[in-house]
Amino acid sequence: MRRCLIAILVFTMLFLSACAKSGQKNELQPAMDFRAKLLNAGGACFTAEVTADYGEEVYTFTLDCRYVTDGTTEITVTTPDTLSGIQAQIENDTGRLTFFDTELTFGTLADGNITPLSAPAVLGRVWQSAYIAASGKEDNNLRVSYEDGYGADQLLADTWFTQKGIPIYAEICYNETCVLKLTISDFSFLKEG
Repeated sequence: MRRCLIAILVFTMLFLSACAKSGQKNELQPAMDFRAKLLNAGGACFTAEVTADYGEEVYTFTLDCRYVTDGTTEITVTTPDTLSGIQAQIENDTGRLTFFDTELTFGTLADGNITPLSAPAVLGRVWQSAYIAASGKEDNNLRVSYEDGYGADQLLADTWFTQKGIPIYAEICYNETCVLKLTISDFSFLKEG
């Protein structure tokens, strides 16, 4: 009788742990599906309203972005009007930010690990290859948490997706402080399919 009870308990524990793993896999699946679509499409275009928090100063501007999975990101500043039309190209391989005609001077954030104008490039890289730490429903949206880098250079990025798997908002954090917020609109993959 005692052996039977132990066998039932062991079977129940195994069954429940398998269910938990299966549920965890299902919650990560939308994030994996988005990553696969991004890679298959070769990248994405989107508009990002970026808010950069320097503690004493907060800057907000809007960027039209084109992220390519080869590591190139092109941005055009659309607001504020005083900066409208400024373009930049960010290359992940070199870590260079090159401005055409005019140079904007925003300081770095997260101990030099990110600049506000490189936020779309960082976000694209995170979507493409960062470790998916967690995923789950929040209100009517999916929230996915990514970990990019290691140790002192690690950035944490959360992205909120619609039920159709389109990103609408993101936060990039460093040392438990949110340094960049991005409201995302007009999202489309470079190649639909």
